[in-house]
Amino acid sequence: MNLVNLSLALGKASPEIRFFTILFLREFNSGVEYTNKTILELSNDMGVTKQLVQDGVAYLLKKRLLTFEKVGYGVNSYKRHYFLTTEAYELMQGDENFLGHSHKNVINSLLSKAWRDEKGKKLRISNRLLLIVMLFKADVSGVVRGVGRSELRQLTGLKKDGLTSQIKKLLDNGCIRFYVSGITHKLLFGAAAGVYFLNLAKLQHNGSSGGIIIQLPECLSANELITNTIRGLNRYPLYGHKLITKKVIDLEVAKQGKSVMQEIFRQNGTPRLHQHMASKINRHASYLLSYFWKELSEEATNYHEELINEIDEDLTLNTSASNSTRSNKESAIVQWISIMVVDLATTIMTNMSLQKKSSLISFKDMNYSILPDNHYANRIAIEAHPKGNEESLKGWALIEPSRNRELLVFSNENLRSEKELSDSTTGKISHKLTSE
Repeated sequence: MNLVNLSLALGKASPEIRFFTILFLREFNSGVEYTNKTILELSNDMGVTKQLVQDGVAYLLKKRLLTFEKVGYGVNSYKRHYFLTTEAYELMQGDENFLGHSHKNVINSLLSKAWRDEKGKKLRISNRLLLIVMLFKADVSGVVRGVGRSELRQLTGLKKDGLTSQIKKLLDNGCIRFYVSGITHKLLFGAAAGVYFLNLAKLQHNGSSGGIIIQLPECLSANELITNTIRGLNRYPLYGHKLITKKVIDLEVAKQGKSVMQEIFRQNGTPRLHQHMASKINRHASYLLSYFWKELSEEATNYHEELINEIDEDLTLNTSASNSTRSNKESAIVQWISIMVVDLATTIMTNMSLQKKSSLISFKDMNYSILPDNHYANRIAIEAHPKGNEESLKGWALIEPSRNRELLVFSNENLRSEKELSDSTTGKISHKLTSE
């Protein structure tokens, strides 16, 4: 099902109509030619009101995405057989098939009439639709990047105020664990969209996404790297030096990038810019941890070209300088950011490797997402998911919080919100994470 084309085809349809349409199109997923279910039967099967089904069917007929035939005899004894039109079938094709998405289990869970939160309450349809759209746009760890508010409104049918209200609600109830707001600071990023960190465990009907939270209470953070850069405290990189000693990066050029960043933050530095820059560094460091763990541990540098290209694509430096000067500044900033990213990733990898307490945890075989430190507590928290199709981490031992600066590991579902994560060092979790 092509979510973008579906959104365009539905025009100004409400979030409820859009949600019904997704449910209704699923009736035809297995090559079914038609459905002869009544309005009441559809209502019961979908877990939505009879009125919504009536309104939804009427809307699809109006949009010529649906036709029907009367089958039977007499005025009141016939049944309707509903058929999709050619236009509707086209919407179900294409590469953007979110019913076959990597988060299809979570999406199907949200579409299920049985879905309830931990308090036994159902989310409103508009909440669930927004989460489905976000899941469609999310990476394997449930992080949504590069999706602006206008795109979310287009895909969900929510109004501006309604979208703001829905995001706040999902943050309050823990379905969105963190949010880093977008920015229009054109000196570094252009108009950059916000970043949403979804709580996959909470959204799964069975309460387990197979992920864990890893917390390093005292570890170098992206916020600290940026603060040190602004204040000129980090005279030499901790681990980024391997990029310099192997002549991957020119230290003098990187220092120029550091100076440019210092100037930008002195003139236009805001907490939002600081947060967004930290989010970018976290993103690229997460990438290194997920795909180049072995190279980091062996101090190899074969990932550097890919890393620099990724950062370069992420950066938009707009100044009044000439193109050549601007290009030189961009190159310099990219090189300095590369050093900070390698510092962060290698520091995390080193801490985790040294403090590992369970041989059952294979850190090199996981996808990582470094969570935001919005409170500037310089505390590293990382969400990790096993690679492959594993649904859980059955038998993975949890490590109890300790006073000895040890690695703290929590099951994904034990931590639902930013506040809980901030307060988690006082908690104790001694059971083992299972799939039950």
